[in-house]
Amino acid sequence: MTVAPGQETMYETFLISDSVSGWNAEIGTQDFDAYCYKAFLYNSNTTQTIGPNANCGSYPNVETTPILRTPGWHNFKIVAGALKTTLFIDGVAVFASKGSYMFDSLDLAVVAPNWRPDTIAYFDDLVVKPLP
Repeated sequence: MTVAPGQETMYETFLISDSVSGWNAEIGTQDFDAYCYKAFLYNSNTTQTIGPNANCGSYPNVETTPILRTPGWHNFKIVAGALKTTLFIDGVAVFASKGSYMFDSLDLAVVAPNWRPDTIAYFDDLVVKPLP
């Protein structure tokens, strides 16, 4: 649940990762972007980041989606298939990457530098299931 759109607050993140390859798929908010959500793939071994690179918000970058932050509940979904991984926000595919990515862990995180104001974050109805 997003409760502070229009404010630079905290990283609120849904993240799946692969401890072997270093690939991570991540959806959520950036502490520095008060207006748009993030969704991207990042390799912690090579520091490669790939994402939608939308021109949205005050500080657009490779992770930025075209989806505006709004108050209320939102559905973040990551579908990691045999041929591609797709990241969704509220049913809209915001980024897809071809390739076979394997993931072995899931994290929900709310973190930020100490100068950012606190905010409330809720995660609910988490479902993890293998694709048919």
